[in-house]
Amino acid sequence: MNLNQFTQKSVEAVQAAQQMASARQNQQIEQEHLLLALLEQKEGLIPQLMQKAGVEPAALRQKLTAAVERLPQVSGSGAGQMYLSRDLEQALNEAEKIAREMHDEYTSVEHLMLGLFEKTDDALRSLFREAGLTKEKFMAALRQVRGNRTVTSDTPEETYDVLKKYGEPSKINVFEERGLYRYIYGIQESNQKPFVIEHSQMFTVVFYSENDIVQGVRVVYNTLND
Repeated sequence: MNLNQFTQKSVEAVQAAQQMASARQNQQIEQEHLLLALLEQKEGLIPQLMQKAGVEPAALRQKLTAAVERLPQVSGSGAGQMYLSRDLEQALNEAEKIAREMHDEYTSVEHLMLGLFEKTDDALRSLFREAGLTKEKFMAALRQVRGNRTVTSDTPEETYDVLKKYGEPSKINVFEERGLYRYIYGIQESNQKPFVIEHSQMFTVVFYSENDIVQGVRVVYNTLND
């Protein structure tokens, strides 16, 4: 497992899983810890994808919390010595493999989730079955959010935040002279000169007001001739 090639959110999830196991005196960091950490991420992608897949994140989180509480605890001389369970290690290795197969440069939270689907332990398999969650439903939700984009930075969620705020493009115009696509997110066209925004060279987004510019997204051009 190469954490240097994990996105910031993926690293945070792994670290949160470790802290969770430590706080509960679990000697092994299990798949349940990781999935619970993913579901508890503030404005995280995984809860959003769960909802799109028809699963209520809060209900699954509650069942996962109960499952974590049932995990064996250690005390005394064995306390504080933690390691990845074999099942979790296999899931993380699978996540890295999936990222490569998807031509992504970083292992993101969706890859972690797909790794859990591929190498599910008995406890998660039972929870997924009860919740009606399948890999196929998750992938369908992921395609709605990601489309054909690839992960080329360690903060790809900023791209997904744009999609979450403005939805799918309602209209696309092509400017052949510059080879740019104009994406209009939930706003009407006007005679104002658009602001052209580019995020990590993944795609170009156009807003018609400075107030619509998402924090952290860099302005590339402030005018664009039709």
